[in-house]
Amino acid sequence: MARALQALEQSKLKKFLQENIYLVAGASSISLLYSLLVKHREEGKQNASTEAVKKLTFDKDGHIVRSSLSAHLGALMGSCPDQLFCWNSYRTITHFTKGGWGDVDLASKYMFDIRSSPTPTLDVQWETDWQTLSISGSLAAEAKAKQITVLYRDGYFDCPAIARSKRSEQPFESLLPESSRVGHFRFIIPSSALCLGEELPRRDTPVSVVTTASGMEGYEWRQANLSLPLAVLRGVGTVLLENPFYGKRRCPTATGVPAGYVNSVADLLTLGMTTMDEVCGLLVWLHAQGFHILGTAGASMGALTSTAAAAMSTIECTNAAFLPAHSVNAIWCFSTFRDVINFKVLAKDKDLPHEDDAFDLFDALLDPTDIRTYKPLQYSHTVKLVAAMDDAYVPAASTQLLHEYWVGSEVRWVPGGHVSGFLFYASDFVHAIADSLEAFKQARSERQHTPMPQQQQQQQQQ
Repeated sequence: MARALQALEQSKLKKFLQENIYLVAGASSISLLYSLLVKHREEGKQNASTEAVKKLTFDKDGHIVRSSLSAHLGALMGSCPDQLFCWNSYRTITHFTKGGWGDVDLASKYMFDIRSSPTPTLDVQWETDWQTLSISGSLAAEAKAKQITVLYRDGYFDCPAIARSKRSEQPFESLLPESSRVGHFRFIIPSSALCLGEELPRRDTPVSVVTTASGMEGYEWRQANLSLPLAVLRGVGTVLLENPFYGKRRCPTATGVPAGYVNSVADLLTLGMTTMDEVCGLLVWLHAQGFHILGTAGASMGALTSTAAAAMSTIECTNAAFLPAHSVNAIWCFSTFRDVINFKVLAKDKDLPHEDDAFDLFDALLDPTDIRTYKPLQYSHTVKLVAAMDDAYVPAASTQLLHEYWVGSEVRWVPGGHVSGFLFYASDFVHAIADSLEAFKQARSERQHTPMPQQQQQQQQQ
């Protein structure tokens, strides 16, 4: 499997370099930079396993303290590709140029409703029967040796925003395009988990609800890089949720920035909060079907929604997050992403005198996304975080804040940045998801077998 993943990662990296690096480095530098990136990755893999990296320290600006040479290499191999990718993606249009603020008043009420009341029950319907997924490369050999196939089944449900609208008499569903008002998901399991004649897999199967990264539509990347390895190598099931505004749920007439056709600030808030609400709904549905080893997971934007959903959920669960921030503010206000937001348009849209005023309002609207505004996760010691040391989108100090708030959680630092994280370290995320579920299973088992204090027993009897 390792050889297959390495070949896939190398082909993706070459394609990325060919499409982006020539913009500043010139085509003649591609081979050299590619060699340096691969070398840096291998050296970083070794360094990331040392105690020195496990015990990171941060300076007053939130940057990781290390040697000058290491910092320069990290910038070259991590933050620079992130900045180039961001610039190349947004060089023709910036965020919120077309939609401005949108209905942020209604979006804020929607956010409060989701934070203060339980998710409406999802009426899950199936689109397909169980079907077989194709597996290729060394993973196929592994599956053959274990006599495992991987199965999937697609389902859908009405977006909980519809029920919230009726319950609160607020037109929350109007925040979503009509195409986003039906949620879509794919349930992927190893065949060994499905008993003959059963609709659902064995209830002792660990299952993670996985949200998607910004701009990543459909199931393909998560299916190939996460679900298949998890099913074959670790026996884990996954529920891949299609985010609102994305894929099947994208408005047919949508235009805008490449990252998901989110045209207004209200769209951004609605996208995040709806995704969290739906993840919570899917956890409730899975629990009602008898599944108890449950978790949430996501990468980048998906890391934000998955961590918040785990914190909001009324169902006991764990979390695994890849390139996670502690809040949306950390990414949109205090990283490279700030440069791709059109604060001039936002200031004009609200008749604000300065762009700084638009920034302050935008920052304030995102404050409720801070993980520290949620109750700490009950099983935070089972959480596994994978973070990049030179991420230009997610400041390392932001991941550290999440880690410190969720007491006992583990951060697995990898070298490089956001882009190289997706290219090189998806396999690290696979094991983080499986390890978090295994730790959660163990923690629940220990809790169930721990004698209850006499005072607590008396309280329950009363």
